[in-house]
Amino acid sequence: MLLNKSKKIAYTAILTALGVGLIMLGSFLPLSFVPFLGSALLLFYLFEKCGVLYGVLSGIGVSVLSILLLGGASIAQVVPYMVLFAPHSFASYFLNKIPLKKPFLKYLTRYSILLPLFNISLYTIYKIATFVLFDMKAFVEIVGAYYILALVMNVVFILYDQAFFYIYRLLVRARIFK
Repeated sequence: MLLNKSKKIAYTAILTALGVGLIMLGSFLPLSFVPFLGSALLLFYLFEKCGVLYGVLSGIGVSVLSILLLGGASIAQVVPYMVLFAPHSFASYFLNKIPLKKPFLKYLTRYSILLPLFNISLYTIYKIATFVLFDMKAFVEIVGAYYILALVMNVVFILYDQAFFYIYRLLVRARIFK
């Protein structure tokens, strides 16, 4: 369905406001992964509905508004969205446009592109946490090393990506996302 510019701007504004609300909600919940997932789903839907320009503007808007509304002390709540969840929605949008029929080839292509992007994001978050937020010595003693963390998180990311599209298909099927 093609939308005119005013409808695209309205969709962008509403979904940006919902995304900011979810990020802010995530700063108060003990399980802050779920609001990030919801915000990423809204961003992916915006890419599907309105296009790349409006999706990028919404992703930037959610990040900036979340930083402004949460304050400087809660920037750690926004960094995962900016570095991991929003880029995942962006990359997934383009990867879904590739017309591959065979599932093996589809997954091979998808994860050969998404996993390096995820590892760059994970390393960025790790370095920001190491140098800016807190000392990682205790964390490294518990986990072992960054490489063990990266290996575990790659498996978690694949599960997240599968859950992301499963939930998105459920929302489309239930006509929540049209």
